[in-house]
Amino acid sequence: MSFPNSIVAWRSPAAGGAVVDVLQSSPTLLQYLTNDASANDGRRPPSSHRRLFIMFPGNPGIVQIYQDFCNSLETHRFDVLVMGFAGHSLTDLNAGRVFGLSDQVDVADSFVAALLNRNSQQKYNGNVFVGGHSIGAFVALQMVARYPSVKKYFGLCPVISRIKDSPNGLKMPFVVSRMAQLCLAVVAALLALLPYRLRFLLITRHEPNLTTSFSDSLARHFHRKCLVNMFYMSMTEFCMLLQPDAPLLKFVQERLVMYYVKKDDWAPPAYAEEINALCPRLSAFVMEEDDAVPHAWCLRNSETVIKNAILRFC
Repeated sequence: MSFPNSIVAWRSPAAGGAVVDVLQSSPTLLQYLTNDASANDGRRPPSSHRRLFIMFPGNPGIVQIYQDFCNSLETHRFDVLVMGFAGHSLTDLNAGRVFGLSDQVDVADSFVAALLNRNSQQKYNGNVFVGGHSIGAFVALQMVARYPSVKKYFGLCPVISRIKDSPNGLKMPFVVSRMAQLCLAVVAALLALLPYRLRFLLITRHEPNLTTSFSDSLARHFHRKCLVNMFYMSMTEFCMLLQPDAPLLKFVQERLVMYYVKKDDWAPPAYAEEINALCPRLSAFVMEEDDAVPHAWCLRNSETVIKNAILRFC
């Protein structure tokens, strides 16, 4: 039986009480898992699924982008939670505060800690997985290192090193400039002043593969601080993601599944081969054979990624 997904707000004890959106594969899943165990005594679980997949998004960390992924993975009998990034919600949940990559890792750490409890142990019996798309793979990598009870990690087009030297990074040296950040903030403020119809037109022209409902949500609710947070987080990514973290990768390599696509200007094949050579005991290394699957696979290729990168190794 398939359940309707839903989005709820969750307050972290980290990063000054940052609030994030969480996309859940069934309406009461997050509440059930984070309840005190005694509060669930005699209560029916929100689903009968015996595997939990905790997902961290790319930048922008807007959970609505991953609804197809959530729906598709749930049909394969996974419970799914997608934690959005602080400051990236379509509605301003944090009073305009700005968060960097380190803050997002702290929030993710508190999120995983809240989930790995007696409830999840009883329901999933150790079948808890973490995954990340793009920069979310860097966040998820920190989690698998910190929590030995996480069974396996899935890096989906993982951006975990050398982002500044990637083909896209070389086109964007301005990202690390404070002046550029200020200019982008001004542009974001001006965009917010545009009428709804014009914002909707700009969104659909720029990314025609978005669903109409998601494009409508972006046009109606997308606020200035969301853009500012995306740009600021990008700046911190460029500063933090340098050489591959060899000690960390080697420490957890037996639990890592690394999935790459052939045409990726954020995580190009040369980066994939570097990680594969660095970690000879990876759980799995996958280079997608379908050339049509892009870095932004979450827009229309979720089922392909689930089939080739996740189901084969769970």
